[in-house]
Amino acid sequence: MNAFGFDEQLAMSEGVCETGDIESMILGCIPGSVAVHRAHESNDRSGVDYWVEHERLRHLAVDVKCRDEDYATKGFDDLALEVASVMPENGRGGAIGWTLNTKKNCDYILWLWRDTGRFCIVPFHLLCKVFRKHKDAWCREYKTAIQTSRQGSRTWRSQCVFVPRREVWAAIYRTSGGVTDGTVTQH
Repeated sequence: MNAFGFDEQLAMSEGVCETGDIESMILGCIPGSVAVHRAHESNDRSGVDYWVEHERLRHLAVDVKCRDEDYATKGFDDLALEVASVMPENGRGGAIGWTLNTKKNCDYILWLWRDTGRFCIVPFHLLCKVFRKHKDAWCREYKTAIQTSRQGSRTWRSQCVFVPRREVWAAIYRTSGGVTDGTVTQH
């Protein structure tokens, strides 16, 4: 189990993400985007790292997840999906992870691997839908990790599961493409 300071992780995440050209990545992936701006710190703390100005006059929210090491170079091309942002302990309730939170103010999640510069962008609400459906099976099948974070005197534990990127995209395809159990649904 790893221990991380929340403020240190936030600062590291901001620094790591600045090493990649996130604006270009987003502009290249989201059709109709005309400009990308770093979110204000108050938005950042609630999960919005970048605002995308869109030609439809609507701003889109992007949450960036930076990882120091790209394990795809070792054969593990996975996405870290948060099961619990605060795990229940000592009779106190916890908080669901961002990947399960249908109320999260987000349109896209962008993962950036610092050491390789590789990235992956996923529509958040489709990801949330498939994770809610497959979470239990994925937690049984794939590696999970618990980390301890601290901010001032407060400490908490969170949990994520590392799901292969191909499996996430396959689940999105099956869910959004009318495919159930390998058969195409006619409409």
